[in-house]
Amino acid sequence: MFFIVLIYISYNVQAKVERLSPNEGLAQSYVSNLIVDKKGYLWIATQGGLNKYDGYQVEAVLGPDNVLVDAIIDVIYQDSQGYIWISSLLKGVFRYNPDTAEFRQFVKSPTSESEIIYHAVYSVLDTGLKNTIWLGRGEDLVKLNTHTGKIQTVFKLPNATKKSTVRQLFYHRGYIYIGTSEGAYVYEVASGRSRLLNHLQKKATHVYQNNVKSFALKDDNTLWVGAVKGLYQVDISNTKALFEETEVSFKSKPYITDLNIWKIIVKQNKLKLATDKGVFEYYPEENHLIKNNRLDKSQYTQSDVSIIDMIEDQHGSMWLATKTDGAFFVPNIDYFFFNYHPENVIGDGLTHQHIWDVIEFDNKLWLGTANGLTQLDIKSYHTKAFFKDYIVDEYNRNFSIFKLIPYKSDLWLQTSRGLFKFDTVSKKITRAKTTNKGLEKYLVGRVYGIYASPEGDLYGVHPEHGMFKYDLDSLAITAIHNGFESIDPFLALGFSKPLPDMPHSPLFYASGTLYRYDINTKNLEIIYQLHQKYTADISINSYLVDKNGILWLSFNTLGLIGLDAKTFKEVHRIDRKFIGSLLYDMFVDDIGTIWMSSHKGIWRLNPDNLHFQQYTVEDGLEVNEFNSNTGTKLKDGRIVYGSVKGITVFSPSDNRPKKSLLEQVNITSVQLMSRKLDIPATAQVNEISLKHDDIGLDIAFSAMAFKYQDRIKFEYQLSDGKKITTRNTNRVMFPKLNAGNYRLSVRAKDPLTGVYTKPATLKIKVAYAPWRSPYALITYAFFIISVMYLWLSRRNKMQRKLLDAHKETQQSEARLKLALQASRSGVWDWHTGSSSIYQPRLVTELGYEVEKITLDEYLKKIHPEDREKFRIEWLEFLSTNKGAFECTYRVRHIVGHWRWYKDLGKVMVWDNGQPINVSGTYTNITRELVFEESARLFGAAFEHTRDWVFILDKNFRVRATNQALRDDFNISKNIVSSRKFHLGLSKDTRLNYLRILSKLKPTEHFQCDEIIITPDKVHHQVIIKVTAIADETNSNDAIENYIVVVTDISKL
Repeated sequence: MFFIVLIYISYNVQAKVERLSPNEGLAQSYVSNLIVDKKGYLWIATQGGLNKYDGYQVEAVLGPDNVLVDAIIDVIYQDSQGYIWISSLLKGVFRYNPDTAEFRQFVKSPTSESEIIYHAVYSVLDTGLKNTIWLGRGEDLVKLNTHTGKIQTVFKLPNATKKSTVRQLFYHRGYIYIGTSEGAYVYEVASGRSRLLNHLQKKATHVYQNNVKSFALKDDNTLWVGAVKGLYQVDISNTKALFEETEVSFKSKPYITDLNIWKIIVKQNKLKLATDKGVFEYYPEENHLIKNNRLDKSQYTQSDVSIIDMIEDQHGSMWLATKTDGAFFVPNIDYFFFNYHPENVIGDGLTHQHIWDVIEFDNKLWLGTANGLTQLDIKSYHTKAFFKDYIVDEYNRNFSIFKLIPYKSDLWLQTSRGLFKFDTVSKKITRAKTTNKGLEKYLVGRVYGIYASPEGDLYGVHPEHGMFKYDLDSLAITAIHNGFESIDPFLALGFSKPLPDMPHSPLFYASGTLYRYDINTKNLEIIYQLHQKYTADISINSYLVDKNGILWLSFNTLGLIGLDAKTFKEVHRIDRKFIGSLLYDMFVDDIGTIWMSSHKGIWRLNPDNLHFQQYTVEDGLEVNEFNSNTGTKLKDGRIVYGSVKGITVFSPSDNRPKKSLLEQVNITSVQLMSRKLDIPATAQVNEISLKHDDIGLDIAFSAMAFKYQDRIKFEYQLSDGKKITTRNTNRVMFPKLNAGNYRLSVRAKDPLTGVYTKPATLKIKVAYAPWRSPYALITYAFFIISVMYLWLSRRNKMQRKLLDAHKETQQSEARLKLALQASRSGVWDWHTGSSSIYQPRLVTELGYEVEKITLDEYLKKIHPEDREKFRIEWLEFLSTNKGAFECTYRVRHIVGHWRWYKDLGKVMVWDNGQPINVSGTYTNITRELVFEESARLFGAAFEHTRDWVFILDKNFRVRATNQALRDDFNISKNIVSSRKFHLGLSKDTRLNYLRILSKLKPTEHFQCDEIIITPDKVHHQVIIKVTAIADETNSNDAIENYIVVVTDISKL
C-alpha cells in the first residue's frame, strides 16, 4: 500500500522540472559533474566549459587568462576549506578561491600523449589532512601538497593500461576507498598500505562488474559500491584486520546486477540511484526498485536517459547531470495532498465535479455537488451517488445541494429547490414540512444562510419572507422579527456558527454588519460594522478565533480583518491585493496555524508573524480553484476542501515546512551601463568603487534557491533609505548615485516560514567629480572664506565708521532733542505731494488727536490776528527763492486758550526751482512772552514803589536795587558788593542778619523790626521782610535769590 500511495502522489504532483542547457546559457550539453558550494551556488562541469548558477543566471567560469573557456571539465570538487578544485583533461588542475576569485594552478597542461593518459585527474578527495589533497589519475593515486605544490604517488594500479582510470575516491575512518576501472581498492592513510576491496565474491562474469565508479556508506560498517554493472554491499567493519590478512576477502553481497550505477545517495530506508536508465529509488530490505518518472513525465524530452551525476539539496530536491541534455532540477515532493476527482474515484463516481459542501457523517464523507449528493470513502476511493438530475425541468437540469446539515440519522439539504430531509438509513428524501399552517412558504424556493444548533433548531433566511427558526424535531416554524425589522432579507447573508465564547449565539451578517443573535434573549447585537460607503456587495466568507485571541474575518472584496475577540476592535488588516484571491473556510490546526482555501490554491497563515504560504498544483493540488463554504475539519484533524474538480484532503502536519528554504543571500552580479566593471562573474562582490560619471548600476542577488523563486520576496535598503520589497525579480537598478559612500543591504523572506535571512551587504563608493571633490571644495571654501574675511574686515571697518557716525548722530540727535525739549521746541515737516503738514505739537502740546493735517486745517487753528500774517509769510516762502521761513504766531489749544510759537523752516528738496519738501522747527514762546510781560510790569512796580527793595543772590551779593533805595542811600545802580551796602547798620548786625538768611530754606520768610540810619543821619523805624526764592533749575531745593523789602513805618 505504501508504494501505491507513493506512486499516486508522484503522479499527481505537478512541481515543475527545470532544465539548464545551452538554451538556458549552459556552456555545453554534456554535464560530467555537479556540486553545490558552501555559498549555495551550483557548479556545472561540462565538456565545453565550466558554469556557475545562482538560481537565476548561468555564468561562465573563465579561469585565468580565459584558459577554461570551451575546456573539457572532468571533475569539480569543494574541499573542507571551501576551495573549488577544477580538473580539465587538457588544461590541468586548478584551485579556485570563491571569496577572492583567485585561481592557482597545481597541475600544468599535459605536453604529451603519455601525460594525457596517465596524469589526467579524474577524482579529487580531501580527507582533512593539512595541506593535502588526494588526486585520482589514470594509473595511480597521488598526494598533492597544497603548500609546496609537490605531487607524490601513494598507490599505483596493478596491471594498469592506457584505458585505466581512478574514477572515485571515498574516505572513511582513516581509509581511502578507490574506485577504478580495474576494480575497487582500499588505501590506509596512516601506513600507506593498500589492498583489493573485494566487492565481488566470485570472479567477474562481465568486465564492467569491476568498473567501480561510486561509493556510499550504509552505516559505519557497511559500504555500498556502485559499478558499471551492478550495486554491491561490502562489510568494512574489519578493514584493519584484513590488511593483516590480505588473502582473506571482504564480505560482500550483490543487490542489483543490471544497472550502471553512477551515483548513490543514501536515505533513511532507501537508496537513490543515478543510473544509465534514469533515477531509481531502491528499497534494499524489500529488494524493491522503483523508477522515478518525474523527469520522464516532464515537459522535456531526453536524447539519452543516462544520469551520470546526481546531487541532492537539504530539501531532497535533485540536480541531475545528463550526457546530451544538460542538467535538470527535479523538485522534491514536499507536500502530501490527496485529491478525489472523477478520474480517480471508483463506484458510482461524483454526481458532479463542482463541490458545494462537504461533511463527515457516519465515518463517510458526504459531498453536496452541483447536481446531487455523493457518499465517499476516502480510504477506498469508493463512491455512491444520490439524486443526480433530481427534480429537473426545462429551465434547470441540475439539483444543486449547497449545504449539508447532519442531525441524528438524517441529513438536511439546502438545495436549489428548497429544504429537504434525507434519511441516511432508508436513503429516502422528502421535502421539509411544517406543522404551522400558512408558514410553509419559508421552506419553499430559495432558502439560504442556514445554521443548525446541536439542539436541532435550524435558523435560516428566506429572501421574501425574512428570517425564521425551524425545529427539526417538532417541524415547527417561528418567524423571527425582533431586532431584524430594519434588515432586508434579500441583502442578508444569513446565520452562521457562533463564536467559541458564546455557543448559543449564532452570528448573522447583512450589508457590512456582523451581528450576534442570542437565541435565549432574542437580542440582536452588533459586534462589527464595516466603515464602507457601499456594503451591499460585501459578504463575509469565513471567520475563526485563533490562538492569540484574534477574530479573523474574511471578506470577499476587502481581504482579512483581524479583531480582538473580546473588544472587537480592529487589530490587523490584510488587503485582498496582498493575496490576490478570495479566502474561504478557515481552520486552525493542532499548533494554531490557520488554513484556508481560495481561487489560487490553499493558504497557510502563521498568526504570529502573519506570513502566508501558498500551495498550488505545483505542490500536489489537482486544481487551484476551490469553492466557498465547502471546507470541513475531520475528526482526525485532517482538512477537506471542495473545489471545481472534486475535493482535496490533507493533514496539516504533513504539509507544514520542516525547515526553512532559504539560508543566505548573495550579491551575485554588479554591472554598469556606462562601462564594464573589472569584476569576474564568479567573484564574491563585497565592495565596488564607481567613478563620478558612472550610470546605470545594476545589482543582482540571489537567495540560492532553485525552486519557489517566484514566491521569494527580497527586501533591499540603500544606507539609511527606505526599505523596498520586491517579488519576482532579483535585481535592482540605480540610475545614478551621488558621490559618497553607500551600503546596500539585501535580505530574502523565506516563502515557507516567513523568516528573513541574514542580509548580504555591498559597499558602494562613488568618487567625486574633480571639481566637486572634498579637496576642491576645501580649496573653494578657503578662497571664499578668504574673500569673505577680507570683505567682512572691510565691512566691519566701514560699519565701525558708520556706527561711530551713527553714534555721533544719535548723540547729536539726543542733544538736539534735549535742547529742543529744554527750549520747548520741536520739528515740523511739509511735503507738496501729500499737501499735508506734519505738526507733532498738535498732539504733544495742544491736545489734538492727529499730528498730520492739511495746511488749510492748520490755518483755522491760528489766531485770527496772526492768520493773515502766517499766510503771507508762507506764500512768500513758497513762491520765491527765499528758501527760509520765519513766523511768530498764536495757535489755539483744544480747550480754547492760545499759545505763542516761533517757527523756522527751510526747503530740503527742490524740483525745478519749486520747493518739494520743507522741514523746520518750532519753539513754544508763550512762557517767555508771559515772563517778559510780567517782568515789565513787576519791573515798573519794583522801580516806583516807596519801599526800599533789593535782591541778593545765594552768595549774598547784591543783584538789584530799586530807585527809592538808591535815592535815599546814595547807592549806585551797579553796586555788587554787600560790604558797601550797610544801610546804616553795624557790622555785627549785618553779620547776624546774614546768618539768619543762610538758615532760610526755599520759600521761607523772615520778618523783623529794625532802626535804619539814612545818610542824612535820620533814624527810621522799619520792618524788614525777607523771602528765600528757590532755584527752579535745580531739584535739590537750592536757593537762588533773597528778596528783601524794607518798609519805613516811622511816618505812619
